[in-house]
Amino acid sequence: MKTPQIALALLMILCASLQVSGDEWESLFDGKTLKGWEGDEKLWSVQDGAITGITKDDEPLPYNKFLIATGLGVVGDFHFKTSFRLEGNNNSGVQYRSAQLKDAGEFVVGGYQADIHANPPYTAMLYDERGRGILAQRGQKVVVAKDGKVTVVEQQKEVAAVELSKWHTLEVIAIGAKIIHKLDGQVAIEISDYDEKDRELEGIIALQVHRGPAMKVQFKDMAIKVLDKKDETNGDVGAVPNWIWPEDAPAETTVVFSKEFNVPGNRVGGVRLSGTADNSYEFSVNGKKVLSGGDWQKVSGTDIRANVRNGKNKLQVKVRNSGGPGGLIARLEIELPDKSVKAIVSDSTWLASVDGGANVAPKILGKAGISPWTVVTTKSFDEAVQLRTAGATPAEEIQVAKGFKAELLYSVPQAAQGSWVNMCVVPDGSLIVSDQYGQLYSVIPKGIQDATETSVTQLQLDIGEAQGLVWAFDSLYVVVNKGQKYDSGVYRVTDADNDGTLDTVKQLISLTGGGEHGPHAVVPTPDGSGLVVVCGNQTKMIEMQTSLVPQTWDEDLILPRTYGRGFMRGVPAPGGYIFQMDQNGENRKLIATGFRNQFDAAFNRYGDLFTYDADMEWDVNTPWYRPTRVCHVTAGAEFGWRNGSGKWPSYMPDSLPSIVDIGPGSPTGIAFGYGTAFPAKYQEALYICDWSYGKMYAVHLAADGTTYTGKLEEFVSASPLPLTDVVVNPVDKALYFAIGGRRVKSGLYRVTYIGEESTNPAAQRLFVRNAREQLESTFLSDTPDDRLELALKHLGSDDRHTRFAARIALEHTPVDKWAGHLADLGVDAQLTGIMAVARSNATELRSDALALLVKLNEKGLTPSQKLYWLRDLQLVFLRLGEPSDSERDQFKQMLGAGFPSGDRFADIESLKLLVYLKDHAYAVARGLPLMLDAPTQEEQIDYAAALRLANGWTIEQRTAYFNWFHTAASYRGGASFQMFLQNIRKEAADLLSAEEKDALESVIAKVPDDSTPIKTIQREFVKKWSKEEIAAIISDDSVTPDFAVGRSLFGQTNCFACHRFAGEGGAIGPDLTGIAGRFNSTDLADAVVDPSRVVSDQFAATTFITTEGQIITGRIANLSGDNFMIQTNMMDPSNFTRLDRKLVDES
Repeated sequence: MKTPQIALALLMILCASLQVSGDEWESLFDGKTLKGWEGDEKLWSVQDGAITGITKDDEPLPYNKFLIATGLGVVGDFHFKTSFRLEGNNNSGVQYRSAQLKDAGEFVVGGYQADIHANPPYTAMLYDERGRGILAQRGQKVVVAKDGKVTVVEQQKEVAAVELSKWHTLEVIAIGAKIIHKLDGQVAIEISDYDEKDRELEGIIALQVHRGPAMKVQFKDMAIKVLDKKDETNGDVGAVPNWIWPEDAPAETTVVFSKEFNVPGNRVGGVRLSGTADNSYEFSVNGKKVLSGGDWQKVSGTDIRANVRNGKNKLQVKVRNSGGPGGLIARLEIELPDKSVKAIVSDSTWLASVDGGANVAPKILGKAGISPWTVVTTKSFDEAVQLRTAGATPAEEIQVAKGFKAELLYSVPQAAQGSWVNMCVVPDGSLIVSDQYGQLYSVIPKGIQDATETSVTQLQLDIGEAQGLVWAFDSLYVVVNKGQKYDSGVYRVTDADNDGTLDTVKQLISLTGGGEHGPHAVVPTPDGSGLVVVCGNQTKMIEMQTSLVPQTWDEDLILPRTYGRGFMRGVPAPGGYIFQMDQNGENRKLIATGFRNQFDAAFNRYGDLFTYDADMEWDVNTPWYRPTRVCHVTAGAEFGWRNGSGKWPSYMPDSLPSIVDIGPGSPTGIAFGYGTAFPAKYQEALYICDWSYGKMYAVHLAADGTTYTGKLEEFVSASPLPLTDVVVNPVDKALYFAIGGRRVKSGLYRVTYIGEESTNPAAQRLFVRNAREQLESTFLSDTPDDRLELALKHLGSDDRHTRFAARIALEHTPVDKWAGHLADLGVDAQLTGIMAVARSNATELRSDALALLVKLNEKGLTPSQKLYWLRDLQLVFLRLGEPSDSERDQFKQMLGAGFPSGDRFADIESLKLLVYLKDHAYAVARGLPLMLDAPTQEEQIDYAAALRLANGWTIEQRTAYFNWFHTAASYRGGASFQMFLQNIRKEAADLLSAEEKDALESVIAKVPDDSTPIKTIQREFVKKWSKEEIAAIISDDSVTPDFAVGRSLFGQTNCFACHRFAGEGGAIGPDLTGIAGRFNSTDLADAVVDPSRVVSDQFAATTFITTEGQIITGRIANLSGDNFMIQTNMMDPSNFTRLDRKLVDES
């Protein structure tokens, strides 16, 4: 076996053997300025002769940012070196073979990274930023196979810590698939990356500052030796190819031409090949035939995206000349992520072999159109590959609810007017819309103001990139989410000279946040007193004059979280938020927190606020995955978003649940149907848009206590239909929606009702202020005694929202005014009161709170009360002080007596507490069987994550625990799923003692194989049931169902992989919670016997047929530019097939 040093020597020999275009070192830093580099000027500077990146705790980054070596450009094979040092509890790195990801935020880069990290295995490791994560840790030699499987072929047992505050040297040597990192002259990692899907073979160089704690990183003595310049034969669309032929070749001969070319990463769009030859020809790419013909007068073409791989590829053309002049002419066009085209044309850089002889450079005979091949012109090449014009989705392809009609009003010319993401209605019925990365436009729809056609005019205003627009107070309010030019914030646009034209832009509020999780919508309040602004979780909290939310938020996690890809790592509570302001941007009041990325909000006619919050699709099929969901945004609400695995489950009593869960998707615009000429049911509906899956749902709300429940109905759908916003136009009483975003093709549509039902205004219910609303009205009042009386009255309410509001009312009141009343209240009220004590950080009441929890535990709590009790205990220890040794013993005994209880959620919270209290042996003894026997992968992972931090194992228990990861490797989930499992396993392994590591060496060394198929229990065939027999059983009241048995069977047959029930399970199929209330016994039996007979459009697949006859079946789950990302296997939600929409012939 070769040592890393021998491998390095071999690699250096390989470097020396290359015909390099330059063998001199090129300095990347002049020691004085940032010339040749671009980045955020607030973060990067030159200090003490070094490039310096600094972040601050009071100005946390929303995401990792980079300083990009724009002066260098794209490089492939190279030798890079620099000196660096790092201060602060954070990390940095050097990016290479990377790409700038403008859609992900300002100065965001993805690709290979040589990591600068204090954790010894991570120092100088290879990390794939925004990609595959950790590929090789320090001390490892790794091979990544073509299918992406990572194998560690060598592993140093230990690597020493490095004092990063001192200067060190870092080198990167990259030649083809081979990469070496060196730290202080010693090999740190060696990798051979043959992953054809995800590797990168060329790209940019960049330096990183990492989100999270404050840091300072410095680089100097930076230089690069480029070993293989990237292909310079690039051009634009329509580049003119040349006729080429070997000089002095015989008249009748066979010539094999070849050309190597680079495909820069998996973010490219189409790769189109076209060409012809005199007389016959056969094109192949990487050894596979892709194109052939025998008529030189006809240029043939095809898209070869499926045949190319990232990095180097080889094109060969076998040409047979049967007499007379011979010639080949060809063009290859690679569509880059920014929609520019890299064109490679036939010229003298190609190689030609005559009748099997040596390769020679062919002679250029002339450009397309020369004699004797005058019929072969540039136009012939432009027409060779049948590309469809990517227009907005035609109206006839859109499915709408019965009785409704959708019409396409305007297909947006992308080059001129961009991709629209937001719009609002002006009183005259016209619209104002915004391009995500460009300007604002005024739209007069067909039929409005007697317009015979829809007209669009750019507003002459220095403002754009809006994700929030509303007309209010005789002004246009604009919320900018910085894309490229304009700073994030809330702006007011007015007509200062009263000439009827908007002319003055004023920033009211500056907001720190960008990317797709920054500031979003702005909505007028129903009473006309102000505006509500919606901010995603990358938006830094601003100063508020008042707050309905007690400003005591924290992470509140009893055990440290784990991470997958690490998106939003370092972004603290409270996450996304919604606030209210007056028309001048003043008197700001915080309304609610704990969102992930809610894009829009809407008030119903009774003053209740709603939003549609995003999921983290990378977390699908983990226990902390939360589906996209509609939230009733009550005053002071907290919805529990935290980063990584720290998201609060919906049962946590210190947060509020959704009113309806939807599933995977990308929430965008929402609006109530008030003012439409629709039937009453649809006038009252809340319309919510899903960008990813092309759905607009009508959510029909029903009162449920002091909140609502929602019933979903698909209202509008198509594939693709990337919905961005929806509004009601009161002038024509129609519903308008837009599609666009991420530079995809954009359009404007109108929905009208053409059915026979009455469209008279819907009857309104009498508004009566309920207990929750009464409590909320007191939060900021000057009469605390009235607030206290009302709060104590409802502190034990059986309505969750009222009980939540009562607790918030207490938290707005000094603790000494109400803590003494808790002893006289009922169990539910006492549990709520203890939570208020803990969240008020009343450390002086810690002993009283614990004593009351001890008394409550003796009363025989119900399952819901037990969950409240467990959460109270967590919060008391987290906020009021860690337990003493005697308290640990006391609560260990108390918890252990009822663990496990058989209640899935109480058991996981109990296990977390037992691990926290260091009752490790008991936690392992009881928790490990729960993990191994749990029916769902989510539940198993939940227990595994808690147990990873436990000690007190026997070797047998440790073996069973680590062997479970081989079973879990067959489970499927989102893009972070396997990385969560890997990190849980790693963190558990890190806690092993030296003796345990020796005993478990063979177990730990065996890497889980994630290519293993999903395992299910094969059950014995009993009989073929008819739907009549099943219906009879369902409707038989004498049959007592056993929920525990049903849940176990649901897991054994892998139903939980797709379907959600009672808050657990997958989210890629219909949620079956409450299904008995939605369908009768006959319908249920029919679905059991023949589950595919009726499939909701929400989950149905689409079949795409390309211009070349390829058939792809699946659901569009993401889009970027002209690329569709199609989910072809619902059981593997992170696996996508890419399709250029310009190649779609029909769907």
